[in-house]
Amino acid sequence: MKLKTTFFILSILISIVSFSQRSKGSSISYQYYRLPIYKVDHKKYHYDIEVSFKKAYEADLAAHEIKSKEIEAEFSEVNAAYNAIKQDMLTAYEADLTKAEEEYQADLNKVEEEYQADLTKAEDEYQQALKEYNDRGIANKLAQRVLLDEDGKPVKRNVSKRNAIKRNVDKPTNKDFAEKMDIKYKSLIGDDNLPKKRYLTPFIPKYIPTEADMTLGISLQGLEKSSNEGLKIKMEVSDFEVRENIFKVEGLTKASVTNTSKIYMTVYNSPGEEMFSNSLDIRSSFTSQASSHAEWDNFHNSNNYKRAIIDDQKKALRLKVPTLNDDLNNNFGYVWVKKKSKIYTGIGKNLDYSDLNQALANAKNGLRDMKIDKEGAMSKFMQAIQIWTKALEELDTEDKKARINSKVGAAVHINLALVYTLIGDFDGADQEISAVQSNSDFKGGDIKEAESIRKFMNDQRTRAQN
Repeated sequence: MKLKTTFFILSILISIVSFSQRSKGSSISYQYYRLPIYKVDHKKYHYDIEVSFKKAYEADLAAHEIKSKEIEAEFSEVNAAYNAIKQDMLTAYEADLTKAEEEYQADLNKVEEEYQADLTKAEDEYQQALKEYNDRGIANKLAQRVLLDEDGKPVKRNVSKRNAIKRNVDKPTNKDFAEKMDIKYKSLIGDDNLPKKRYLTPFIPKYIPTEADMTLGISLQGLEKSSNEGLKIKMEVSDFEVRENIFKVEGLTKASVTNTSKIYMTVYNSPGEEMFSNSLDIRSSFTSQASSHAEWDNFHNSNNYKRAIIDDQKKALRLKVPTLNDDLNNNFGYVWVKKKSKIYTGIGKNLDYSDLNQALANAKNGLRDMKIDKEGAMSKFMQAIQIWTKALEELDTEDKKARINSKVGAAVHINLALVYTLIGDFDGADQEISAVQSNSDFKGGDIKEAESIRKFMNDQRTRAQN
């Protein structure tokens, strides 16, 4: 019994699907002409690029260069004073060294002279004593030998030579030079007693966006670029904020770097009145090259690390320009926009939909021709409109088996709404959309698609009426 019931229900469903009429959509890609939201009399534009922090950056750079030159001049002055003292003290040292040598040589000569004189004196004394000894009688000599146990014969005095004295001369050291420096230079002498350069915090280069960086990819369609006429597109960018998260992995050190900034775009008309403005947040991040812990400080302060940050900022800025360009063209451009839509026909067993098939072909050909043959496209659209309008005369929302039932009828209304919108008949499009949205016989999918076309229609009508 249960199996029979299931078979009966399936039979009913198959019968409904097989015999009820429904719509069938055919997708097509095409381009439609979109007017700007803001229209201008003179279709020209030019740029005004402003990097708000550039002046402050350049002022800081100039001040840093001035300070650097001052420090270099100061260091040169200290060096000159130090070297002058060093030269004077070394010259005095060499002179004193020469004098000490001369004194030593003079003393050597004197020692020799004193020695020779003393030798002569000792010889004279000896000869005199020997003479006196020889002049004494034999009895006197024997008595002296008995009483004093010596023969009394004279002995020549030993003569020794004294050592010459060489004065010690100490060579001046860096400490000696430093102590001679004027007190005003004392703070510029290092612990090694050598002149030291005053420390200047390194100047960190910043990324200063160029006009090319900020405008490459900006193309206002339908307007001519000029040097100073028409719309003025003012673009500004704020200074990048750099955040670093330094971490260690497997014995190596890395940094996760995040760059954030903001880019602003303001459009002014020829009299200088603001017409439109927009801004976009810029955010990007990257992980730096890894380095050993010992070498990290050197790498972190290297030009390669700084260049990686600047390259990331430049890339992040350029990635935002296309979004600004889209926004700019949406508001001021005369643009052929790519779009994909569905055009519907009807299908059903034993029913003829050749008219709707012909209208489908006319509409699709018209969509393809809009950009290359406006008049031809309009002719094809009017043929399709005529067929669809006539078909709606058969609309019967209560009879599901009718050739133009609620499903097919809603699709035809949607076809008409789209084409009316594209040819600029916004009242006609509004009427067709309302016909779907106000009829309870049309289902949710039809209502949703009608709402989508209404948004498109409202946008096109707003642009046409501005």
